[in-house]
Amino acid sequence: MADRLEAISRQVASRWTKRGVATLKFMAAPVHGCYYLSTEMFYVEINIDGSTGRVAEAKVHHIDTTQANHQTTTNCPEIIECLTKGDFNRFVDHLEGLMSIYDMKNASPQDKSRGWSALSILEADLGKIYSTYKQFINSDVGSLIDSSPLGLVQPRAGGIPMRLTFFLPTYDLISPSAKALLPPSADKIMDEGLGLSVTVGIERSEKPQSLPVHSLVTLDKDGSPYEVPLSANNSATLPARYVLHLSSAMPLELNKCQDIIAVTGIPFVEEDVEGSPLLHLITNPNSTAKASSSRGLFVVVSSCMKTL
Repeated sequence: MADRLEAISRQVASRWTKRGVATLKFMAAPVHGCYYLSTEMFYVEINIDGSTGRVAEAKVHHIDTTQANHQTTTNCPEIIECLTKGDFNRFVDHLEGLMSIYDMKNASPQDKSRGWSALSILEADLGKIYSTYKQFINSDVGSLIDSSPLGLVQPRAGGIPMRLTFFLPTYDLISPSAKALLPPSADKIMDEGLGLSVTVGIERSEKPQSLPVHSLVTLDKDGSPYEVPLSANNSATLPARYVLHLSSAMPLELNKCQDIIAVTGIPFVEEDVEGSPLLHLITNPNSTAKASSSRGLFVVVSSCMKTL
């Protein structure tokens, strides 16, 4: 296990060093069964039981460089699970996710710490909103995805970012073996990545942005959440911004892109980008031929659909 952990640390470090992110290092204290994969901003601690060789404990430590000798520590059973199963690709996902949090080239360690803090605050606020709406919406997962403002929320687990599933197509619920439509299950959706979703993250920004240093969501006397406006008293200016990563490409009208830019102030579309007809963007990913106004569309129907 120790050799595998060291090899993984080198593998991940080689990719991120080229991007100017702090090198991931491997350190071992085999006498105590402790192994560490660390950067200047965080380290992952793996404890292995010497008698059984099993992973006994896994923790993620985020170093707060704004305060002397301060860090936040989180137990991560998900890392224990993937290492125990030998799912090292999943462990790499955890490390890649942690590295991406601090992917702010030329930013100071203090700003990187504040960036992680701002992301943690956002995740906690989203979790607070989600928990509140779960109390008022039918426990059915489908209703939760359709009716709540955040859909189905999967909290952060180690380096795996928070995920919001906002749409679940019927196609994803078809069971080829049962030849039936299965009821939606939160565990199945999360484990298999079903539906359309976004992950919540933070990234470097050329233009400094105001990000919160305290929670912006509070509950009124009825238990309903409301947002506290961002101000100089509850925010800090950082070379970073929040970002939502789509699980798959989404067709979007150019005027809608401009609306988003007007609201966020963040230009995420090239000015000289050339658009395509919306119908083409929707159909081409699932078609064996390009959409055309002069002929029909060609789509691949899977075997499970043919048997229904």
